[in-house]
Amino acid sequence: MGLSIFAVILSVTVLINQNRQGRIESIQRNVEFEVNVRAEEEVTRLLTLVHEIHQKLGLNAVIDNKELEEMKSDTDLKAIHRAVEPKQKG
Repeated sequence: MGLSIFAVILSVTVLINQNRQGRIESIQRNVEFEVNVRAEEEVTRLLTLVHEIHQKLGLNAVIDNKELEEMKSDTDLKAIHRAVEPKQKG
């Protein structure tokens, strides 16, 4: 009887710890995602500024304008979430 109670207490403790660890990992993923989004925004802004400086100086380097404009565009976070969601559920 005592061993059964100990086993129940131990299993409950393990489940609580797993739940807490899952929440911690979820928070860490969210923070990491936010940091990555902000870094992406900063890099995009820097790329835009460098391109504007390049144009004002009149430098004529061979640049793929389509690719450059795509890199300078804002990241569509909703599209990223839609792409990631099925992978997380699966």
